[in-house]
Amino acid sequence: MTIPLLSFARNVSLEDLENDGAPPADKVGPNVLNTWTRGDLLSVNMLGMAHPEFSSMFQRRESAQRFAENQVADYDREDANTSYAWVALYTLNFLDAYLKRDASAKAFLEKTPAENGVPKHFMGIKFRPAQKPSDSNSR
Repeated sequence: MTIPLLSFARNVSLEDLENDGAPPADKVGPNVLNTWTRGDLLSVNMLGMAHPEFSSMFQRRESAQRFAENQVADYDREDANTSYAWVALYTLNFLDAYLKRDASAKAFLEKTPAENGVPKHFMGIKFRPAQKPSDSNSR
C-alpha cells in the first residue's frame, strides 16, 4: 500500500486486552502498522480516551454510569470531549494535507501536539515517512 495512513488508538496495555477477552498478544498476529512502510504513517495515541469515546454518537448518548464504567484514569467527561475535538481536528488536517495538498494542513501535522495547543497528557504522535522501494525489490 502506498497511501498515507492516519491511525488513532486509545492507550491500552496487553493486560487490558487480555481482560477484555482478546486473545493473548502472541496469538493476535503481526500489527499492520509495523508493516505499513510504503505510505506515510501518522500514529496518534489518545492517552485518556476509552474506545467508545472515539464516536460522537456514543458521546452524545453516554450516561454518567456508562462513562464511569469506561473512564480512563482521572480523565473526566470534559476531557473526553476535548480529546474527541482534537481527533476531529487532526483528521481534518490529515485529509486536507493529503487529499487537497494543503500546505498549512501539512505544516499543522508536522508540529508537535504542544505547538498545536493540545493540552499536556492528551496525545502522543509518531510520524514515519514512506520508505521508497529499493532497486533490488522493484524487479
